[in-house]
Amino acid sequence: MKKIDNKHKKGYTLTELVVALGVFTIFLVFASYILVYSLRSNSIIFEQLTTQSESRRTMKEVTDKIRIAEESSLGSFAIEMADDYELIIYANIDEDVYRERVRFWLDNTTLKEGIIEPTGNPLEYLPENESVVELSHNVVNYEQGEPLFLYYDGSYTGTE
Repeated sequence: MKKIDNKHKKGYTLTELVVALGVFTIFLVFASYILVYSLRSNSIIFEQLTTQSESRRTMKEVTDKIRIAEESSLGSFAIEMADDYELIIYANIDEDVYRERVRFWLDNTTLKEGIIEPTGNPLEYLPENESVVELSHNVVNYEQGEPLFLYYDGSYTGTE
């Protein structure tokens, strides 16, 4: 009878198999952590970019309307009120014969725009006719105590 020689057998011992599985498990846990962290970071970055894009679009829209401000259809000044978190102007935004009363204000973390068309004879701006649109969300100026609108006089040099 022939004797089997165990020295030249090919295969893995139980110890080698446990060590290999342990190393593979550590690698798998590390790779899973990297994947989850990357997905969270991607989500945060995408949300920040979306918010920045919305803010830029909104500020361009607000700035464009402020630049065409003129006296109201009743003859009053172009700016009715200018506060840290609210601005009321008159502008012809729909290019008809009358100037609309345009109000921008911060409601908690939402920047809103209200537009009132003048009506009646004599003309008047009725608050109940105001149509309100949400322009931007997640505005944190009020929470951080930073004014949304800043105003400068003719002596402003840009360094204050």
